[in-house]
Amino acid sequence: MSEEENPNVEIRNEENNSGLFVTVLEVSSASAAHTGLYTCYYNHTQTEENELEGRHIYIYVPDPDVAFVPLGMTDYLVIVEDDDSAIIPCRTTDPETPVTLHNSEGVVPASYDSRQGFNGTFTVGPYICEATVKGKKFQTIPFNVYALKATSKLDLEMEALKTVYKSGETIVVTCAVFNNEVVDLQWTYPGEVKGKGITMLEEIKVPSIKLVYTLTVPEATVKDSGDYECAARQATREVKEMKKVTISVHEKGFIEIKPNFSQLEAVNLHEVKNFVVEVQAYPTPRISWLKNNLTLIENLTEITTDVEKIQETSGMLNLDGFLMTQNEDAQRGGQLSARNFHEAVEPERNRVTLVQLTPPTRVYRSQLKLIRAKEEDSGHYTIVVQNEDDVKSYTFELLTQVPSSILDLVDDHHGSTGGQTVRCMAEGTPLPDIEWMICKDIKKCNNETSWTILANNVSNIITEVHPRGRSTVEGRVTFAKVEETIAVRCLAKNLLGAENRELKLVAPSELLNSQDDSSAEPCLPTIPWNLESHIGSYRNEGPKAEIQL
Repeated sequence: MSEEENPNVEIRNEENNSGLFVTVLEVSSASAAHTGLYTCYYNHTQTEENELEGRHIYIYVPDPDVAFVPLGMTDYLVIVEDDDSAIIPCRTTDPETPVTLHNSEGVVPASYDSRQGFNGTFTVGPYICEATVKGKKFQTIPFNVYALKATSKLDLEMEALKTVYKSGETIVVTCAVFNNEVVDLQWTYPGEVKGKGITMLEEIKVPSIKLVYTLTVPEATVKDSGDYECAARQATREVKEMKKVTISVHEKGFIEIKPNFSQLEAVNLHEVKNFVVEVQAYPTPRISWLKNNLTLIENLTEITTDVEKIQETSGMLNLDGFLMTQNEDAQRGGQLSARNFHEAVEPERNRVTLVQLTPPTRVYRSQLKLIRAKEEDSGHYTIVVQNEDDVKSYTFELLTQVPSSILDLVDDHHGSTGGQTVRCMAEGTPLPDIEWMICKDIKKCNNETSWTILANNVSNIITEVHPRGRSTVEGRVTFAKVEETIAVRCLAKNLLGAENRELKLVAPSELLNSQDDSSAEPCLPTIPWNLESHIGSYRNEGPKAEIQL
């Protein structure tokens, strides 16, 4: 009660000698309507729940012509939760006035307190309070009791079909309250001050009670970005619940690509490896993979791709996954058509599949999976992401790492000068390094200690290396003059492995001595051998044109 609300009320402060602060509330021309509870309190004693803490006194203003305290129309609506007690608030102006409660069946037994009214468990329907003052009967207008379903805890859920929008689109957010009809729900959102949002309430009673509150913001702009909050409060008790979702509105669609690998990647031969790219996009993008500017479908290699959502931005929607081939996607102009995720897909038809695990989302993870890597899988791979407003791509080079191997080891004579050149052709990825070793005591070449590394700065010996492609290299060693028979070893090695081969170089003087000794046995050409010291055997490389006649 305040002076502004009632001109008959005066509140004044008084001073006394005790040093206490005294305030006085004075009601002049009091009437039956002034019957009620009065509370005196200091401002700082109010609680967070707006309940007053102070001293209370209940004042009666008896009036023989007014048996019951006047009420507002809403006070005659009594909401009762299932099987809960309620108060029918017919209060008397005189505490000594006898009161009875009646419904269509007669007098209703219930406890009465003149400060509150009748307290009890009431069935649905109208009730009338009846009192007699000095032989005169008084009746209230009917109090209508309604039973509504309510729970001690609010079950509140928020749903946003999308959390990312473009300017001009309509934002839609819903909050649903379950198994509770006694609810007051309030929205808080960026456009609330301007009253931009449109709110609706839908009540669903089958199969259970559900109140669906919908907030719609048409023609969204960037300024509509922010937190959208619904707060529900139960009307019959102090129970609150709040949910919040963050909405982003962009001027136009966008695409962001975040690969988790570099622009140059290597994979070992026969290895299985995944290359993952995170994509943030709106509207829903189409994602495709290329190899050397050709779609992976055309290449038909053992490489698969898939796309899956990694962040749920579709509110409470949560559907089972779907599986669809990119061929089917292309035939439908990029519109995702679905079949049950568990249905088998013929792998021979298409090794490249696109997996859509949930309804459209804003954050995706696209994965390129390399199965049993082969040399021909090396190349440039590109992911292309596009929607109606943007297109982005990312390209990386893939190298399949192959252990070193020697393709050929041959020697060339330089004629009568006595010089000889040995050529070693090797392949591998990364490109192999070529090293040369020699064994001067041909009878002891089976012993590794007899082999020494051939240094580059040795006089009369020249070593060279000539790349012959991405994965092939040729090494050469030239001996200006071979004065005695020696064995030469070519060692090709890279990070994944090493291989070596050996051959024998025969000095020209030894060839001539062998030709002069014709009385011992028929003259046969000298045949070079491939020595493999690690197994103690030789492999015939066939006759060489090394005989100087």
